[in-house]
Amino acid sequence: LNVERERLRSKVLAHWNETHKYTASERPIDAILCPVSATLAPPHDTMRWWGYTSHWNLLDLPAVVSPPLVSLTAARTLDARNDVEKLVMYQCNPPTYHSAPICLQLVGRRHNEEKLLAILKRI
Repeated sequence: LNVERERLRSKVLAHWNETHKYTASERPIDAILCPVSATLAPPHDTMRWWGYTSHWNLLDLPAVVSPPLVSLTAARTLDARNDVEKLVMYQCNPPTYHSAPICLQLVGRRHNEEKLLAILKRI
C-alpha cells in the first residue's frame, strides 16, 4: 500500500509541476482553491462524507479552511432551488455557523505550510 501511495503522490506531483505550461509566470501553481464539502461546513461530529478532503490527506498535502467571507444571514435569504438546498438552508443557522469555515479549502505543496497561510492571508 505504501508503494501504491507513493506512486500516486509522484503522479500528482508531476501533474502539479506541469501546470507551469498554463501560468503567465511559467511557474507551477502555488496552491489549489477547492471545496471542502458540497454543503456548509457541518457542526462537529455530523460530517457524513469527506471525499473532498481525504485525497489531500492521502497525498500528504497541507490544506487550510478559512472563516466565512460572506454573511450567512444574507445567504439565508436566497431561494432554494431543490431539496438539497432546502436542507442546507435549514442547517444554516447564523449563530451555529458564526466564524465557521465556508467550505473552501486552500491546498498547497508538501512542506509549504507557511507559504500556504501567506497565500490564504492574501486571498
